[in-house]
Amino acid sequence: MATAREIKESQHITRVKGRDRAERIFEILPGVAEELDASVAAAATDLPLIDDAFSAQFPGLLCVQVDLRHHPGINQYAANAIYESDPTVFDPQITTFIEYVDAWRGDVTLSLPNPSPYQDIGGTPIDQAGQPVRVPIHRVKIGLQKLYTAFTIEDLPWDVWRRITGSVNEDIFHDAPQQTLKYLGAQNTTLRPGKQLVTHEFLYDSFFHFHQEPKILQKNYVDMTFDLTFEVWHATEVYWRRVARIEDFGMLGV
Repeated sequence: MATAREIKESQHITRVKGRDRAERIFEILPGVAEELDASVAAAATDLPLIDDAFSAQFPGLLCVQVDLRHHPGINQYAANAIYESDPTVFDPQITTFIEYVDAWRGDVTLSLPNPSPYQDIGGTPIDQAGQPVRVPIHRVKIGLQKLYTAFTIEDLPWDVWRRITGSVNEDIFHDAPQQTLKYLGAQNTTLRPGKQLVTHEFLYDSFFHFHQEPKILQKNYVDMTFDLTFEVWHATEVYWRRVARIEDFGMLGV
């Protein structure tokens, strides 16, 4: 039977923020009167297996990949064993972008997350005869990662994540004020058997995820008032509206 002999000087370990990585190289030696091919080389004794530890000193540094390479002309195989540790440090993933939304008023402010549903929002009329204009607003998408022990994706708490999706934060969450974060959902990546890296995504909005909505009369007509100065029609009243529940984001555990 073929055996694997480690080239000791090939060992190296790389330590980066929150994660270690290592590599070992083996040469594959054929057994007596044995013809060496890829299947024989892959079954060589002393060749690391997936999830084997790098050493007793690094029990969390586990084998995640073994690559076999054939050397033409000499019928010899070598194997590269790659080891990685589970990540321990997760920096937030930040994405900024501009989104265009409908607006009937400009120069508006909203300092509290509980405006009166039937109080005009103030500001400067910018609509055209009751029709909104598209205005740019700055958005921030935030990704928070967490490592879960789960052998199948069904072992993850998807029911909790589905229920919270689309809601806003009840309390201050990662320094974000109340109701400024909307939970967009979760996405998982399998790092290795039993380990799932999950990214939880949030959308930050300084206007507490409210949108403008004009007062509507019967038959869906916008209630309008004629502006004598500029001789144009504008929506008479505009309100803040939001379609989002308020939830305790502490249930996410991130």
